[in-house]
Amino acid sequence: HYENGITIVDYVADYNPSTDTIRVVTGWDVADQDLLQLYNVSFQILTDDWQNVVQAPDKHLYNDVLKWYVVELTTADLPPGDYRAVVIVYDRYRSSAKVTGVISASGETGTILPVLHFTVED
Repeated sequence: HYENGITIVDYVADYNPSTDTIRVVTGWDVADQDLLQLYNVSFQILTDDWQNVVQAPDKHLYNDVLKWYVVELTTADLPPGDYRAVVIVYDRYRSSAKVTGVISASGETGTILPVLHFTVED
């Protein structure tokens, strides 16, 4: 749940080493339809030291929400190690200011929220 009234209603993420991809599927809801024009969503892969190594093209939340939103991130060029796939919601008009959210299941709060931790093997 994000402080601006945007919610990820459900999500699934998985790593497929045989295709070198992370697939993230999310369903969204908004408290106010005007929010659909104001915010973008970014999915990224970060290293353990928070370096962005892969990023899907950012998308606007102006389509019909609650349809499944599918993102595939390639892991083909990543060296062996531990990584996290994350989601960021940001205001596309105000200097890309990130929106704070909270994961209901864990209580984790932040502007960069994990959707999957994974390891690339040798």
